[in-house]
Amino acid sequence: MGDNTSGQAPHWRPGPYSTITAASNHTCALTTTGRADCWGSNDYGQASDRRGPFSAIDTSQYYTCAVTVAGAAACWGSYGIDDSELDRPGPYTDIAVGSGFACAVDTDDAIDCWTLGSYGRDMTEVDGEGGPYTAVTASENHVCALASDGYADCWGSQSGAGPYLTIDASPSQTCGLIHDGSAVECWPAWESDPTVYTRRDFALPMTVSSWLPTPNADGWHREPVSITYSCSGGVTYFGTTTTCPDRTDVTGDGIHSIAGIAVDDTGELQVTNTVNIDTTAPTVLPLFDSQPTQGGWFNRQVLVTFDCSDATSGVATCSSPVTVDTDGITTVNGTATDMADNATSTPVTVKLDMQAPTSTYAGEGLGLGISITPGSALTGTADDTTSGIGAVTVRLTDADGATTSLDAELDCSTGELMIHRGPSAEDDANAGLGGEGASCTWRVDNAPSGSWTLSTSASDMAGNVEEPVDHGTVIIV
Repeated sequence: MGDNTSGQAPHWRPGPYSTITAASNHTCALTTTGRADCWGSNDYGQASDRRGPFSAIDTSQYYTCAVTVAGAAACWGSYGIDDSELDRPGPYTDIAVGSGFACAVDTDDAIDCWTLGSYGRDMTEVDGEGGPYTAVTASENHVCALASDGYADCWGSQSGAGPYLTIDASPSQTCGLIHDGSAVECWPAWESDPTVYTRRDFALPMTVSSWLPTPNADGWHREPVSITYSCSGGVTYFGTTTTCPDRTDVTGDGIHSIAGIAVDDTGELQVTNTVNIDTTAPTVLPLFDSQPTQGGWFNRQVLVTFDCSDATSGVATCSSPVTVDTDGITTVNGTATDMADNATSTPVTVKLDMQAPTSTYAGEGLGLGISITPGSALTGTADDTTSGIGAVTVRLTDADGATTSLDAELDCSTGELMIHRGPSAEDDANAGLGGEGASCTWRVDNAPSGSWTLSTSASDMAGNVEEPVDHGTVIIV
């Protein structure tokens, strides 16, 4: 348990406490309510309890100093002199006590030192050096401050390599906990002038001097990246030199972790950069809320949605759904961008025909008895100016209501007779909008004899079917 001759190191002391500090002959701790609870040697008043409340506390052999929650420095001990002579208004965030002096971190993150008592040590030369600082520690003849970047600046002492999570000083040395918690590093105090300032220049400063090109706002690149490093060596205390990493060229889509390692006499410093590259544009897949015919025509309004995907950086924007409700051939664009600003525009053709075709009878014989001879036929026309005519059905109904259905032959462009029982993709390639199949003549040869009620019904490439049209009575003999 160590030396407990003054009661400074009891086996157990109930709390609850939030922080503790110890000198050679007395110990102080802050309770969770901020009161200073001290025990051990109190020959000079250094182990007196104080109500506070305090946020930070530190001790030396003859003094105890604490920072109030309002930021003022309060000190006690000092051979019984008036405590008010030791206090400072601050405001401060941390405090350390040495042999006859105190140093504190002020709210400007600088170090402020003052003498404790008439026989104290003048450390005012420490004021204004370096920074910004987050914490300070001191012992008999030296002071070390923890800078905001994790490195230590010291007066009257060597400085460690760092960076550190925290540092603490004893009369002969200062120790720091390495930033990742992997080790403790200690360095000696000097017996010479305690105001000599040492900078942590030997801590291998290295920066990434440039990324070409720079990433976008989301941290992604659309092309290969070159990383260059800037390193500084030549340290006053150690006289080191630095080996700096070469330029690194990063290619290929994906997330790359690139380590640059600088080396000097004190060891290595590694700077790791994450480089995100995506050179591939996203994909846009159009989706329809219904299926078209074999020729690609729809016969009711179409809702087009877009399935956007990107395998690397992810989708940033994707087109909203589009409703197509106008007959004809409409082109809509599905667009997408990814997090790397790659863009895709995919044109989508929607062929829509919501109107049924029309058909007429153009031949003779309505209400007459005619003789069908070779070359004679029932004939008419069929029209559909959007998707085009696909088929015409002729129906002959006798007096008893019995119906005979005949598929008409169609002549839509070349004069050649084409029987359409259902359009093929090849037939539809040029159909519609005034092309093949827009206006046709139909023909039925060798119709059966008899007295018939004649009706026709045309269908188009989109699957629209005309209601049967009654053309009257035809007598075929």
